Amino acid sequence: MSNTLSRRFRFAVISIFVWVVAYLLFFYIRHAGIDELLFVEITGDPETKKYLFIYGGAGFCFGLLYALTDALFEKRFFARMAYGRLLLIKIALYTILMKLLFIAIILFLRWNERTWDLVMGGMTLDTYWVGLTYTIIVGAIFTFVRQMSQKFGAGVLWDLVRGQYRTPREEERVFMFLDLQSSTTIADQLGHVKFSQLIQDCFVDMTDGIRKNGGAIYQYVGDEVVVSWPKKKGINDGAAIRCFFAIREYLLSRKDYYESTYGVHPFFKAGIHVGWVTVAEVGVLKREISYHGDTLNTAARIEGRCNDLERDVLISGNLAEALKREGGFELEKLGDEELRGKEKPVAVYGVSRA
Repeated sequence: MSNTLSRRFRFAVISIFVWVVAYLLFFYIRHAGIDELLFVEITGDPETKKYLFIYGGAGFCFGLLYALTDALFEKRFFARMAYGRLLLIKIALYTILMKLLFIAIILFLRWNERTWDLVMGGMTLDTYWVGLTYTIIVGAIFTFVRQMSQKFGAGVLWDLVRGQYRTPREEERVFMFLDLQSSTTIADQLGHVKFSQLIQDCFVDMTDGIRKNGGAIYQYVGDEVVVSWPKKKGINDGAAIRCFFAIREYLLSRKDYYESTYGVHPFFKAGIHVGWVTVAEVGVLKREISYHGDTLNTAARIEGRCNDLERDVLISGNLAEALKREGGFELEKLGDEELRGKEKPVAVYGVSRA
């Protein structure tokens, strides 16, 4: 299963779980009564089973619909939209889907009386409007959490909530430093505002390549992007290397757009390294997950050698050794480089597709 399908499947499972739980909770409150919550028992009564099936089924259907429509918002058109506007569009769409689902439930429960009057009558009931209001509130909260999760990066919000890295810990990870070639020259040519728009476009266009190859964006630093993977995930099938080539190919496919809009075709070079880092939650006013260690410095220094060695992408000897078990790439040792800040030379390899 590809990274994209795997990620969407996981979100579909989470979405279905959230909505099934939400609707079963609504069933419990509506049919138990707030004052009697502590004394209610879910019995084997046929009527109870019927409503459990109805509410649970409604949660399953809407959870699936929610996950399917969420995939639409991964399109590039929405990537540059303001969070507030995107949130409102999502809530509006989900509200329409809720109303359609409720109409379908009404028709399903009264399958032998499928008339427009029945639908309109069902939509005037207090239960319908209470249920719709409840669903809109749950949907708004879930959508907001989803948006914040995407803002922080895959898994970061959950790690912050559960305090995963309140105590620093060590992890072995792959890091890729992507840097815009000739950025100073381009900035002088375009001016700061136009150059910033170019960087925005480039970072949006990188998203699919990073997402499809299971990477997580650690930092944006000026015109540089730092992407990270857990070691196993970054090495598996050469995901980190494939990520670079996917980004390069997509930017190349949009060459006409960049040249007509900015008069340049952006080109990124990359340095990739694998090693141990310390991971910790830092900050108070602005909390984030931060990585510390020589691995990041080495990856950055390797990227800095791309121009001198006339290569698009360079990797460390550590990563090359791990990638020997993965097909699809040709590795060429370019020598042991004296990198700034490193006491010992580091083996550097050029990478090309087989």
